[in-house]
Amino acid sequence: PDRPTMSPPARVLAKGPPPAAPTWRQGAALALKTAADQAIAQRALEFGVVYLGLALNLDPTDENRFLIGQTLQQAELEPAARAALAQVGRQDIELYAAARVQSALSFEKDGQAEQALAELRRAPEARPHEASIAYLLAGQLVQMKRFDEALVVLNGPLLATAEQGFEVNFLRGAAYESLDRIPEAEA
Repeated sequence: PDRPTMSPPARVLAKGPPPAAPTWRQGAALALKTAADQAIAQRALEFGVVYLGLALNLDPTDENRFLIGQTLQQAELEPAARAALAQVGRQDIELYAAARVQSALSFEKDGQAEQALAELRRAPEARPHEASIAYLLAGQLVQMKRFDEALVVLNGPLLATAEQGFEVNFLRGAAYESLDRIPEAEA
């Protein structure tokens, strides 16, 4: 097993070595992220972004870039948020996919549907088996009146399952109804 990535209980049971101590830069960045958390909790978002920016300078990670983007979104500074989220790389596929989704939501909020769709198409590249991303993509396509494309996603293997929720059925029905395929919509 990969000792550095083992969970602490598994590492102890396997008598593995302790994780490496953070460097002074990582430690200082962690302290700044803690200060950012406190500022954000108090709704002092501008201070949160400053602390996170300082943390990013010390520890340039995609996690820090993502946190800056999220905080800027909370402050309703959508273009700046999208710029920060665009810097999140593909090293951590979950973080990359989350950044694409957040960016898509930001574009949609600003009325930029095509850009939102482009971001939602990038997210499944990283997380191809994520049903929640497929649902957001289908929803965006329905909103843009691209019903045939939405139905391809809605009837695909990620969403057309026995466990699908009512929201998937509802969205599928809305797409069929918009195409005047009433029997399929009612089903």
